[in-house]
Amino acid sequence: MKTQEKLKESLLQEKNELQERFNKLINFINSEDYYKLSENYKSTLSNQKIIMEMYLEILNKRLYDNIDEINVSNFSYVSLILPLMLGNMFSVNSQLDKETKKQEKFIKDKLEKEKIEDK
Repeated sequence: MKTQEKLKESLLQEKNELQERFNKLINFINSEDYYKLSENYKSTLSNQKIIMEMYLEILNKRLYDNIDEINVSNFSYVSLILPLMLGNMFSVNSQLDKETKKQEKFIKDKLEKEKIEDK
């Protein structure tokens, strides 16, 4: 097998594994358990989601563009860290839109109601 074919095979495996982990993260973010977490931890998961999306984009670019023309140094460290820095600069409340807050309140109320009924 040629070196380029081995690289492409390795990239595809890496992308598939990352996609699987990314899908699990998305499923968790869309679950009731997510709303039980602290705002700070939810913000961290949101940052992780952004970085994983960027990483998937880079792997796709490497896989489906001409691999000889890809220069990894084109992807700056700052472009990967910027979402994390921005997430820390703004409060979590300013990042949540009204619909997300409504959903969060609904789920919290539901969980509280279940706790009361269980007693």
